[in-house]
Amino acid sequence: MSEDTELRLSPEGATFIDAGADSLVYKIGNEVVKVYKKQGVERIQLYKQVTNQTAEQLRVQAKVYQIVIGGRTYSYTVSVNPITAVGEHPSFPGKVTSTAEYIPGPRLTDPFPPEVPFKNREFADPVSVHLEALSDQLNKQMGVKGILIVEPNVKFEYNRQKPEISLTVTDISSHIWSLSLPT
Repeated sequence: MSEDTELRLSPEGATFIDAGADSLVYKIGNEVVKVYKKQGVERIQLYKQVTNQTAEQLRVQAKVYQIVIGGRTYSYTVSVNPITAVGEHPSFPGKVTSTAEYIPGPRLTDPFPPEVPFKNREFADPVSVHLEALSDQLNKQMGVKGILIVEPNVKFEYNRQKPEISLTVTDISSHIWSLSLPT
């Protein structure tokens, strides 16, 4: 049995969620734990540093964006889910892991719930263009390389009363090896 296949067999209390380019993702309680396939702890510490700096940058900017769908204007915000720990998680001894708060809800690639008054692609197509531009902007502002916010790594939450949309980025780089700080 391959290591990848073996890791997909969830330990007790863990639910396998997804496999990314760099990690396997599990939900344990209210946390998400990423188990890295080949990355060392130093690389994941760098990933945590850049992720948390990006989260802080967006929190401080606190921008509200607008999108028009079907003649109606909706507001949306973008935030990044910070990483709370890097190291070895008790459920995955001997493996390099990172831990963050579990963010419920659909990803931008998933069908939206029926209470959302528009279809997934009506929102995700124009917003993905914005997220690509935001990635470029963050790379420049922060002096880093490798931030790339893509649809599968963005959670969607719709507040019907306002109406407003919250987007939470759960992974700032689909390839951790591409992250780098200025030299």
